[in-house]
Amino acid sequence: IPDMHRDIQAVGVVIAKGPGKVDKKGRRHSLAVEVGDKVAFKLERGMSVEIAGKPCRLIKDDFVLGKVV
Repeated sequence: IPDMHRDIQAVGVVIAKGPGKVDKKGRRHSLAVEVGDKVAFKLERGMSVEIAGKPCRLIKDDFVLGKVV
C-alpha cells in the first residue's frame, strides 16, 4: 500500500463472513476472504460495533484492500 494511504487504512482479522453477494442475474458470488484471514481495509468504511465486549468493524467485501501476509 503506498505511503500516502497508510494513515487511512487499518488491519484486522476476519471473525465472520456472510454468504456472498447476489448479482443482477440472481447468482451468488462467494467472498474473497475466509474467517481467520488478516486483511487491510479503509478505516472510514463500515460500521463500528461491540461484540462480546470487544470493538469490531462490520465492512463490505468491496472495502477490503487486500489480504495481509
